Amino acid sequence: MRIFFITGASIGIVGTLAGLALGVLVCAQHRADPRVRRLDHRHRAVLAGALLSVRSCRPSMDTGETASVVIMALVLSILATLYPSWRASRLDPVEALRYE
Repeated sequence: MRIFFITGASIGIVGTLAGLALGVLVCAQHRADPRVRRLDHRHRAVLAGALLSVRSCRPSMDTGETASVVIMALVLSILATLYPSWRASRLDPVEALRYE
């Protein structure tokens, strides 16, 4: 059970941390992009039928929300590995591989 649990949990943890890093990188890149700053003053974007400035579409990261999403993703990925690892631990490897 430990092997399957560690494997599943590590996949969830690595995926969550990679998603967090990619999200922070994209958000920081979008904020630092000089083309976006130039668009703020001269152009407008149509979003959901309303005319909004590009400035209102800029990404912002709330630390509390980001932390709660990361914690929830970690908890759910760990909980999602419990039942499959428990089921795998109950199987006899010889029986499971007999007809493979």
